[in-house]
Amino acid sequence: MSHFLPTLELKILARLTGDTGAGGLCNATTPLLVVHPNGSSAGIGVYNTTPPAVTTAGLSLLPMVTYEIVEVTNDDGFREKGRPCVVVLHVHVPRSPPTGYNAMLRGAAILARIEGDWEDQPAGTAPTFGLERFKPDISAATGWVADIFEFQGYMTAHDDTAYHWIYTLSIRCSKPGV
Repeated sequence: MSHFLPTLELKILARLTGDTGAGGLCNATTPLLVVHPNGSSAGIGVYNTTPPAVTTAGLSLLPMVTYEIVEVTNDDGFREKGRPCVVVLHVHVPRSPPTGYNAMLRGAAILARIEGDWEDQPAGTAPTFGLERFKPDISAATGWVADIFEFQGYMTAHDDTAYHWIYTLSIRCSKPGV
């Protein structure tokens, strides 16, 4: 079995880039995020920690989302490893977008897709998109079990060139002893 952190990071990436439905982050015809200008292998606007470099001058990666697991702590039980994790997502939208969309409305749409639709689902039903209350399956690859993502808070870090929203979630991963 492997360590759970890389698998959890891949599940976050897959969840966000898999949002290809109507209004989705990575919708095929009208994505909310920018496809990386260096080609599809570099990603579609969702990056772990930092985006890849842009080699073509004048092109923008914005709007984009970066994410990272910023903290993992210990809450072991008698026969269980417990690892609460804090995940931070950064949403960047240019203040003056080249295509003329409203930057604040685009930011709101991206944040709504990241948050997801769990409150629109019947009780006990998983969200169809987004991270809040999503339970990633990491057990087959790692032997660990992930709980659901839980909302922790928002912050902003806007600057002169871009709006920057910070969305924080927590998730607990655990592994029982034998």
